[in-house]
Amino acid sequence: MTEKTHFACFTGKRNVFAITSPPPRFLVVVLQMRFECRCGVSTVKKYPIKPRMPLHVGFSSLPKCRTLLPLLFLFFVTCLTPTLRVSGFAAPSPVSHIDRFKRLQNQFDLRGTALASNDGSKEVTLSPREAYFLGQAFATWIIRELSPQSSASTSAETLPITIAAGRDSRLTGPALSYSFLEGVETVCGAAAPVDLGLCSTPATFHACLDPPLGLGVSASVMVTASHLPMDRNGFKMFSRQGKGGLTEAEVSDVVALAAEIFQDQHGAYPNLDIPTTRPHPHWLKAHRFLQDVYGKHLSQLIRNCAAKGQNFEKPLEGMRVVLNPVNGAGGFFVHVLEACGADTRGSFNLAPDGHFPNEPPNPEDPATMRATVQAVAAAGADLGVILDPDCDRVGLVSGVGKAAGGDRAPIALNRNRLIAMAAAVVLRDHPGSTIVTDSVTSEGLSRFIAKRGGKHLRYQKGYRNVIEKGESLPDCWLAMECSGHAAFRENRFLDDGAFLAVKLIGEMASPVSALTGGKDIAVFTPSAGFEGANLLALIADLDEPVEYVEIRLPVLRGRDREVAIEQVLKAFEWVVSVTSWWKMEKYNYEGLRAKVQEGGGRKAGWLHFRASLHDPVISLTCESEVEGGVAAMLGTLIDCGMPDATSDTLVNDLPYWMSRKMVGRLDEFQRTCNHSCVDK
Repeated sequence: MTEKTHFACFTGKRNVFAITSPPPRFLVVVLQMRFECRCGVSTVKKYPIKPRMPLHVGFSSLPKCRTLLPLLFLFFVTCLTPTLRVSGFAAPSPVSHIDRFKRLQNQFDLRGTALASNDGSKEVTLSPREAYFLGQAFATWIIRELSPQSSASTSAETLPITIAAGRDSRLTGPALSYSFLEGVETVCGAAAPVDLGLCSTPATFHACLDPPLGLGVSASVMVTASHLPMDRNGFKMFSRQGKGGLTEAEVSDVVALAAEIFQDQHGAYPNLDIPTTRPHPHWLKAHRFLQDVYGKHLSQLIRNCAAKGQNFEKPLEGMRVVLNPVNGAGGFFVHVLEACGADTRGSFNLAPDGHFPNEPPNPEDPATMRATVQAVAAAGADLGVILDPDCDRVGLVSGVGKAAGGDRAPIALNRNRLIAMAAAVVLRDHPGSTIVTDSVTSEGLSRFIAKRGGKHLRYQKGYRNVIEKGESLPDCWLAMECSGHAAFRENRFLDDGAFLAVKLIGEMASPVSALTGGKDIAVFTPSAGFEGANLLALIADLDEPVEYVEIRLPVLRGRDREVAIEQVLKAFEWVVSVTSWWKMEKYNYEGLRAKVQEGGGRKAGWLHFRASLHDPVISLTCESEVEGGVAAMLGTLIDCGMPDATSDTLVNDLPYWMSRKMVGRLDEFQRTCNHSCVDK
């Protein structure tokens, strides 16, 4: 090193500055800092520095005081460290490296609080800093996946790595996305990151496919928190090698890598002051993938479904569809429909807005469904479509009924109804298929599937649990959760709400469909519109529950959740054993479910106890096909001493629910009767 103190200013990369004092070399102070020069690109050269390669800036040959200066500098830094703020960010919170990232894992994806509350009650757990290190970790993991047998020297220089990132409309999406890709660039170089901009989760996965369906990237990541409130955000990661989303174990590997890299680099983040509306980095390639590629793909799927129709290019001509994408990324679906001739007047919440200013961004939410039902009625539409912010979930609303004079009230088509519609189409095309669902679907749905020659397998809650189970069964062509996550074998078992909407809209437009019993007839007429193909025809024989309720019973503070669920299940088993009209299900993959005989054996309700996926809560779900059935089930539990048997484990709310007679006044979304979910 020279006798002068050297200083360098770099942009776009992580830089490590080391201050040394040779000789003697008794002290090395490593600082990780980022200096951004804002005097113009032409005056600053961008130097790519490999990770873990420090740039040494030192003091040497200073007369008499070369040991004193480093000591004074160390004292200065040590005194200021507790209150030092760099570019507006405080020093990292006192949390271990592994816990910093482990707390973000939500089984198959990563989620955290990305916006602080005004009162400071919520800690930000997912900031651009975490995103930067997760980007490095994901890129490192992808390199290892693509070269598992290679030597330790294998790097991005010998592998053409490209990683794409999309995001929904959340306010923190740009900052988290760009920071994640900046971490990717640190590991793989400037050619690796691809910005998809506003995108859906299914489209982000499609970027991994070969053209023309995709971009052929090595991996992709979606920045989203699905239907959660605006202050939350997260990452869903996809690998071309793995042919889909990362498994829970693979996400854990990425988390562990992020913690390791964070520790090695002392948590240094190269841009600590990123506003929410961070401008697009000049070095980052952008691609309008959602509308230019994926949207056109969906339009073509509709045309293919209606291939026998008289109008191939515009098979939806004459159909009015109201779209509610809840101010998320789903506004593009309007163009998908219009490209096929649909009239989309009456659609609302189309503009991306991360505040979600109107209804909750959840197709299952009563307010969201109610607003869509009202919009369909006001527009006189044939169908309503609700997409969540990242478009992997969907809810539908039936049309007004043109042939009946337009006086039929639109109704919600979700949960068991939506699964039954998808199953009817699948079982027509693939007779004898197994339909995999989560554990809280109805007895009526099982009978519906059996009448069509299919097999119904109730598995576990959690859409990825359902999908992975379906993917493992060679005769399964549909895996679907009540929440609206649906995955078809023909679509690579990707949970794609827009794809399910396309499938069912295509059935309405097709002259040969499950709606017509496979008969080749003309569905559309000017007088009747699409009445002959109304989706309610698919589920005319679906036996629906009259009452449905879910009660969440919190585990007492200090009690282990696993011990609590074991105690609850033992008590429930005893109640079933002494109640002659209750019978335990033969197969239980999650908790315990018992069938309750109602109405002389012609009707059946059920109860189901299970542990919540994420919270210290025991969930009790009850469903009945007769009025007053849920109250009778809860009464049996109380009469048999269930609350007393679990009083030392649960905050038991069963007596409260009975005393308030909540069963008789269930939320209108939870109560179903005569095909009417939220229309009254």
